[in-house]
Amino acid sequence: KLPKGDSDKNDYIRFYKGLSTIQKLALGVIFILATIIVVSLNNSTINDQKSILNLNSSPIILNFGSDVISPQEAGTTILWSAEAKDPEKDQILYRFSLNGKPVTDWVGDNMWAWQTSRLDLGKNRIELRIRDGMHSGVDGFDDSKVIQFLISSPKSPPLQGNTEILSKGSALFNISDWGMYSFIEYPNGHYFVSYVNGYLKDISKDVIFKNNLTSKVLSNSRYEWTITSSSPLYLAEGYQLSIKSIDIDGNKIYLELSKDGQVVDSRVIGPSKDGATLADKTYYYKKDIGNTKDIVIIAAHFKNAFRGSNEDFATIDGLWQISD
Repeated sequence: KLPKGDSDKNDYIRFYKGLSTIQKLALGVIFILATIIVVSLNNSTINDQKSILNLNSSPIILNFGSDVISPQEAGTTILWSAEAKDPEKDQILYRFSLNGKPVTDWVGDNMWAWQTSRLDLGKNRIELRIRDGMHSGVDGFDDSKVIQFLISSPKSPPLQGNTEILSKGSALFNISDWGMYSFIEYPNGHYFVSYVNGYLKDISKDVIFKNNLTSKVLSNSRYEWTITSSSPLYLAEGYQLSIKSIDIDGNKIYLELSKDGQVVDSRVIGPSKDGATLADKTYYYKKDIGNTKDIVIIAAHFKNAFRGSNEDFATIDGLWQISD
């Protein structure tokens, strides 16, 4: 029986000296076993905490790009947007950097508008970093992507009849089945003249600009973009292409095109249906420009489209746009 009270240490000393050798050994074994149990419980708690953290997956970047292609003239506002995914749907924070210097804090907004100037002339390095706060430290990140972008000196647009032509000829679209177009290369860029052959020519009413007009080529890209019902594709000159809905079989995708927030076109295509044709995979937008009627100014080639339980998404693997 242990002595009562905890103030008199001599009571404990006398108690211990009064024990037999066997009792002392038994007391020592009990102390060692109690210590092992406490340490084991602490380690188990730590391991359980580590296991919980290890079960949480890091977010990944699915898509990162700008609304216009490189190069662009100084003074152009370039919209950068990103799409990322977290398996546990944790909140994802984004940070954009320009040439190694952060231009945003860690924010929930996945877009950044870059107002370029002459200070940005030459090659630039745009970096996106993301994190969900479950893995990396205060200054760390879970995934990143870098894109190089060239900013050129601004020049005056070519006047009609300007003889300063660097080159002219015909070129293939990056989606080869779309055909070819003719162009003129001016000091300040690549300008569309007419559709020469192929699908985009076939669906345009007028295939060449009248009154010797030309239109600057804003995009002729084979880059892949993933868009969702909540994340549209941002295009140049205020356009954006959005998923309105996808049918239950995933065969039809309902698309809307808006400019400066106003819907200007809607169309249904079927890139994922069996035996899909070029027409099934191509969204296009035609517009009157001056005396030129119904000429295609935007075309997007869809690789696929899927209906999800929470969100619909589609992949675009080719884009064409000329200035309106």
